[in-house]
Amino acid sequence: MATVRLRKNPAPPPAPRRIGREDNAAREAILDATEKVLRDEGHAALSSRRVAEVAGLKQQLVYYYFRTMDDLVLAAFKRRTAMSMARFELVLSSERPLHSLCDMIFNSTHARLTMEYMSLALRKEALRAEVVRFTEENRRMQDAVMTRLLERHGDRLDMLTPPMLTVMISAAARLLYMEHELGIDAGHADVRALFDWAIDRLEPAAA
Repeated sequence: MATVRLRKNPAPPPAPRRIGREDNAAREAILDATEKVLRDEGHAALSSRRVAEVAGLKQQLVYYYFRTMDDLVLAAFKRRTAMSMARFELVLSSERPLHSLCDMIFNSTHARLTMEYMSLALRKEALRAEVVRFTEENRRMQDAVMTRLLERHGDRLDMLTPPMLTVMISAAARLLYMEHELGIDAGHADVRALFDWAIDRLEPAAA
């Protein structure tokens, strides 16, 4: 007699793991701790255990709110850029936006954190895509302000373009920060004085 083989029903797919609410205080504490570890200890020290220790929470809670450490880092970066964009909008709508912008960039208290995010973005594709998106959107906002300022000067500054000015300010600020962290300050005051001199001519004080 032939053996009858009963077909087994396929196992149901696993239910998606529950993720905690985004408006939870513990979640915010985890994001705060992530930035503190990045700022104070660098991305090499970043782990769920270390984040939990700094937040004063159990390690399991990190994975209750974030599926992976990559998700955590991406969420922290998005939160930071949302705050940055709001600040940029205020700065660029001020009476002297170029002066306000340079003060914000050259005196940023988040430069170390930004550099850590940039380092992580070199290895994490999702974070890299978000860094690119934020940078391009931010530069479009700055370029609009630079365009209005340069248009006041006619063809006297025809070789200076809005993107050029935007990149020059960001690049100079980043280089000065990196050197300062290494203990190098030679020429820094002169560079800042040059930028102050230039923006005073692009954006003079109201009479």
